[in-house]
Amino acid sequence: MREDTKKCIHDFQVKTFGNVKNIEKAETLVDESEVIKYIAPTNIITLSTSSLKKETFPGVIILTNNRIIFNFQMLNNNHSEIFPVSEIRSIESSGNSLTGGHIIIHTISKDFDFLVTYKKDIIQNIQRTFDTVRTNATSKPLQQVATISEADELAKFKNLLDQGIITEEEFAAKKKQLLGL
Repeated sequence: MREDTKKCIHDFQVKTFGNVKNIEKAETLVDESEVIKYIAPTNIITLSTSSLKKETFPGVIILTNNRIIFNFQMLNNNHSEIFPVSEIRSIESSGNSLTGGHIIIHTISKDFDFLVTYKKDIIQNIQRTFDTVRTNATSKPLQQVATISEADELAKFKNLLDQGIITEEEFAAKKKQLLGL
């Protein structure tokens, strides 16, 4: 397990019982140049903003300094939803001792709701971490942010479409956005 993963598990008091292998598998999606800021096994609820299709998956969420990664199993196949932090529109948190805590991430095409601890101070710390990473990603000078070409981004989203992770409509919307149409 990576050192930054161990630090996150400790700092956010993440329960890993029965999920160490899932966490290690999800870690393989993180580039060596990225720093893990938050990682946890959780239930993830996705809501597509275009179709209002709601799905729930058990998996692992990872926040790095550049991306958010949801890694989950579906029908014995490993799937991932990966998007840059810059696509986050807003972040909400809520929680109580009865229902637990929730972090809700609103992106351009989907909303992601995932379970966290019920402890209010940790929920607030998780939201602050997401807010800080988002702020840092959007405040970088333009020349540092624009290191990936539109063609590379389009190829990435085409790959997600081919894997069935995004719909044809989501791909078309992203293509229009990237090409400025």
